[in-house]
Amino acid sequence: MGPSGIQGPQGESGIQGPQGESGPGAIVYDFDLSFGPEDTFNNFNGMMDDYLETDVAMVYIRNEYGWVPLPYYWVGEGDYIDINIYPEIADDGKIWINTIRADGETGSPWNETVTIEFRAVLIMSEFIVYKDSQQTPPYEVLKSQLNLVD
Repeated sequence: MGPSGIQGPQGESGIQGPQGESGPGAIVYDFDLSFGPEDTFNNFNGMMDDYLETDVAMVYIRNEYGWVPLPYYWVGEGDYIDINIYPEIADDGKIWINTIRADGETGSPWNETVTIEFRAVLIMSEFIVYKDSQQTPPYEVLKSQLNLVD
């Protein structure tokens, strides 16, 4: 057998598959929020009926590579400045998405209306406590119970 040849170029990415079902104890919420020249924040209230104060919510933003956890540093291009984007979860489950200028100046960081895709994953508090020992479960147990993918 002769030597191996050089590796060929990487092929094109495949199409995105359908969103899977939420695992037990977790609910996924996809939502869009718009921010305009007067805005520094906006909110999503679609999680309020399911949320308990003891639950955990993880919030993500979609960028060109996929879902990225907040906080997120938005790198401005052209007429845009750099922006810090971070969430706040109110006691009632309302998600506030804050956007602040990274240059330290006050006021809205947006010079035109922009719509951004977000995703929240609500993890029910009943899965946060490891039922066998009443201690926080190891990651592998949460991964199995919530069908998390590394």
